[in-house]
Amino acid sequence: MADEHALTLIISAARGKRIDAQAVRSASQVCRRLDPRARIMVLGEAAGQTEVVPEHVEFIPVGASGCSYGACFREAVRQAAGPVITMLGDGTHNPQFIRALHTARWRADIVVGSRFTRFGYTPMPLARRLKTRWLNRLFARVAALPVRDLTSEFRLYQAGVLRSVHLAAEDHTIHLEVLVQAAIDGFSMVEVPYHQSAPPDRLWAPGMRWGGTLRLLKKFWRMRNDYNAADYDERAFNSWLPPQRIWQRSRYRLALSMIPRQGRTLDIGCGSGKILEALPLAVGLDINLRKLRFRKPLGLPLVNASIFRLPFIDESFDEVVASEVIEHVAADEHLFAEINRVLRPGGVAVVSTPDYGGFWWPVIERVYKIIVPIGYADDHITHYTAGSLRAKLERANFRVLEQRHLFKAIVFLKARKADRTP
Repeated sequence: MADEHALTLIISAARGKRIDAQAVRSASQVCRRLDPRARIMVLGEAAGQTEVVPEHVEFIPVGASGCSYGACFREAVRQAAGPVITMLGDGTHNPQFIRALHTARWRADIVVGSRFTRFGYTPMPLARRLKTRWLNRLFARVAALPVRDLTSEFRLYQAGVLRSVHLAAEDHTIHLEVLVQAAIDGFSMVEVPYHQSAPPDRLWAPGMRWGGTLRLLKKFWRMRNDYNAADYDERAFNSWLPPQRIWQRSRYRLALSMIPRQGRTLDIGCGSGKILEALPLAVGLDINLRKLRFRKPLGLPLVNASIFRLPFIDESFDEVVASEVIEHVAADEHLFAEINRVLRPGGVAVVSTPDYGGFWWPVIERVYKIIVPIGYADDHITHYTAGSLRAKLERANFRVLEQRHLFKAIVFLKARKADRTP
């Protein structure tokens, strides 16, 4: 059984290229110096490459029994328990750079050896370099990735990252898919400069043409714009689309104007929104673990739990905010009782939700569903009106202090918990 903390090195080669025996030996030596327990796996074509693999290295044959590169890569990932380093063993990558990746391992969940960041280099003709940079930037922009060199396969992954993301590609585009899925799941990424001496064998994934590139772009765009993506709310806040950006920032300003910010605050359904960042004494709570993972760099307390069972003792908070959360869960009076329970007497709750009793929100929702069919529209399972929300808060022992609307579509209620009965 693999040591759960041992380093794993996965070595592969571009399609049609052979694994270089010297590269495998050098990479193995570097890894064993960094971690004597290191596990080395080679993904190579089934025919005629086993002779280049030393006895202590595991060989996974690509193409044997219909096993694609992607399937073999997933099998190697399944067997890896600790941190994983991936590299090309066909002479393209310098094994000594493994040390730099290993040194940078604490900086992020994924460390990418980048040829296109500052101090990085790759020997390409000017036209090819420009085309490669353009393609990388196009994919990075469409998939909203904080990486310049998406095509680099020289990477380090922290333990568990690769096994937690869903991978389906069957060719070398699986390395692009890893970054997209990792961003969706809230994992952090950083690039370290890599000086590549050997010219790359290929511009993009083997055999890919423009039609395949466009299909891949469309696939990644849809994946990244699903509302379950870890950074969905933050990207909406900074969207290049003015209506989306204005909407999110107006909601943020209105919510903050109603929160007293005079004590300890619980942000229920914090997601990757900006409200939590403006509350230095806040605790963020969300049922979506990937969004909390994305928010980890804030350094604030983050809790993975349900609004129906808040894991806090009674009267823990001075303020509670639930901004556009309650419409995503089943209608249940208990959630308002839970908000009341964790508030101290006299504490304030700020709750907002789409107002289905007005004219504008149903219209906006129908239009939004047409424009962005993978957005939030179908996820609103409980439809509140300003009146029904006010009634539920009052039944939960709140006194409504203020009611405001955002663009006549989103209702915000500020309510105070009644003092204890003498």
